[in-house]
Amino acid sequence: MRVSLQRFYPFSGWLAAACAIGTAACQDSPTEPQQPAEPAAALSASATTTAASNSWITRANMPTDRVNTTAATVTDAQGGSVLYVIGGRSPISDANFCSAGLSKVQAYDASANTWRTRAPFPHPIQFTNGAAVINGKIYMTGGCTGYKAYHGWTWMYDPATNTWTEKASMPVATWAGNTGVIQNKLYVLSSCDGQEDCGTSTDLFFGRYDPATNTWTSLPLPPSGSGHLFGGSAVIGGKFYAAGGDNNGLVEAYDPSTNQWSSGQAMPTPRRRFASAAVAGKLYAIAGLRSSDFTPVATTSVYDPATDSWKDLAPAPRFGSGLAAGRVFVNGQPRIELVGGTRPGNNSQYIP
Repeated sequence: MRVSLQRFYPFSGWLAAACAIGTAACQDSPTEPQQPAEPAAALSASATTTAASNSWITRANMPTDRVNTTAATVTDAQGGSVLYVIGGRSPISDANFCSAGLSKVQAYDASANTWRTRAPFPHPIQFTNGAAVINGKIYMTGGCTGYKAYHGWTWMYDPATNTWTEKASMPVATWAGNTGVIQNKLYVLSSCDGQEDCGTSTDLFFGRYDPATNTWTSLPLPPSGSGHLFGGSAVIGGKFYAAGGDNNGLVEAYDPSTNQWSSGQAMPTPRRRFASAAVAGKLYAIAGLRSSDFTPVATTSVYDPATDSWKDLAPAPRFGSGLAAGRVFVNGQPRIELVGGTRPGNNSQYIP
């Protein structure tokens, strides 16, 4: 059976006008020069310090139009934030689900408001379990590279050497899951969700990867029996939080000190395929699709574990699915970078 992306995960729309593009190339030279900020988005770094809280500003366009990417933020040698955007696919494509992926890797310097191209991922990739940074290196797991091609692999990217290295694989193939870091160890919650040639719902996996020993350890599954596929996650107060996705908005938290899960207040408007990031001890959920009918939304919501409550904030400048987010710092202040979609306007920044 051939699964239709359009049917199950409707193509996201945007408030800004979209331009038609062809399918982008899957490879880039890692020596491509740094690209200057485009005039339409050339706000200075200082402009972000004067913008009002709970607002969005436009930043330099991501050079490649794409969705379904993975994003992770690395602190560079100068103490600045660099958001790495990995893989994805063209926003305009009629290819089969998981096909026509990209291997592109592009890095955004949040302070300089500029992009540059880095060494591509070894395969076209999308719908990974997300990525996280340990000791300056990016770790990324799972994902799909084509029709019926799902993976349980683990990869590490070293920004200092601009190289990718494959590590020990997960016990099962997974995709579209959630990732976090606690005490320099990677935590991943995911499954195959019964996808063809991927596995069954019994393949739900939650585990910890230790880079020091290059080994995986299986951990207790969440009580809901959900992998929170197409949901969001964050590590707050030493706990791994997973929200939304394939479980009607449920929030669940894993505490490694007790090796147990607990439940929190569910999302008021359950969503899936939203972007997520953590700032100041809170989980932000941005845009996505309403779970009840897959309607694209621009809603920005924040979950506060301290009060176990949700609050809606200023809506995102783009709505729908396929976007990615990461926390960055500009002039010492935290921001959320939101990337994805077609130019212009495929890179925005939220001021908490």
